[in-house]
Amino acid sequence: MFSTLTSTFKQRTLMLMTASLTVLISACSNTAIQPEADSAAVDPADINGKWRIEYIQERPVIDFSPAYIEFNQGKVSGNLSCNQFSGQYTQAKNNLSFGPLVNTAKMCGHALMDQEDRISRALSRITHLRYISEKSFLMLEDKNNHTLLRLVK
Repeated sequence: MFSTLTSTFKQRTLMLMTASLTVLISACSNTAIQPEADSAAVDPADINGKWRIEYIQERPVIDFSPAYIEFNQGKVSGNLSCNQFSGQYTQAKNNLSFGPLVNTAKMCGHALMDQEDRISRALSRITHLRYISEKSFLMLEDKNNHTLLRLVK
């Protein structure tokens, strides 16, 4: 009789753990950045200024990260998380391209360097932008309109 109770307890425990895991996975799968409705052509004046990087390919940046991008009439600069960068950009309507970017080369902690690498790779793939004025978001996207970086003023 004891082995039957133990077996029943194990089965119920396994079912409860499976159900809990299913709920957790379902909750996590709905946290992705959802695309907003297509916006009109972005006015170059709207993107000028300093933008804090909030998300890198659906992953939030490290708390208190210094990562930002500043646009200033064709010139771009910022902080990749550890190193500073600068260069030029071209914008035409919702198209965005960066010229060669230069950056400093100091070392930081592993987490910041990993984040910096993800930002650098994202910058090299950006081809489009969307400005969501009511939220002060600037979405930088790849050629397939996938958001690579979400910026906030």
